[in-house]
Amino acid sequence: MSKRKPHNMRARLERTCRALVSANHAAVVNIDPSGQQVLLNWKNLKQIRARQVVDAVCDIPHRWTI
Repeated sequence: MSKRKPHNMRARLERTCRALVSANHAAVVNIDPSGQQVLLNWKNLKQIRARQVVDAVCDIPHRWTI
C-alpha cells in the first residue's frame, strides 16, 4: 500500500488560487457612490485585469476579510 496521499483536486485548486492572489497583492475595493467593485494591487495601486486572478478571488472562500 502506498503512503502517498490521494489526489485531491479541490485542495490543489485552493492552493493555486491562494498563491495567485498573494503573488498579485490583490485587494477588492468598493466605490461607494457608483456601487462598483474594483480589484487592485495594494502595493502599486494598479487595477488587476487578469482573468485568472479575478477567478481566484471570486471562486474560492478566503480566510481573510477587511
